Amino acid sequence: MKLSKLADFWNARERRERFLLLIVLAIFILVLLGAYFNNAYSSIAYQSKALERSKDDFYYVFEKANAALIYQNTQQIIKQASSVEDFINSQAKLSEIFNLKSFEDNEKQFFSFTQQSIENSAQFLETIASHPSIIIDSIDIEFSENRYEIISVYRNL
Repeated sequence: MKLSKLADFWNARERRERFLLLIVLAIFILVLLGAYFNNAYSSIAYQSKALERSKDDFYYVFEKANAALIYQNTQQIIKQASSVEDFINSQAKLSEIFNLKSFEDNEKQFFSFTQQSIENSAQFLETIASHPSIIIDSIDIEFSENRYEIISVYRNL
């Protein structure tokens, strides 16, 4: 019954009025679609930002947990090592650094080694720096023959 009234309404209109009604209907549908896609895009953008915040929080906690683990492991090794040199040598063995050389020159203490992996070297130096009695004054890194040569100046407290 209502469909017949709509058909009568449509047929009672002139061609120009029908065209205008179709344009109004099309604009209305486009506005609704635009609003829907805008809402969907806003939701996706909000969720993307929430994901990034969650990732940042995770990596922050992960880094802190790693730092705490390194500190705890360092404290255990410090208790086992009788001197700073023993500590450095034991950490070199754990980090698979086999060509570690320690020497003293003009009241400065040095250690040097060559390594292919800069990440492994950085982890070794981070562990050494976590010792409460060692302060690393400088690190010199040179690249030669597919290896990194690292020389570090340190002092004992």
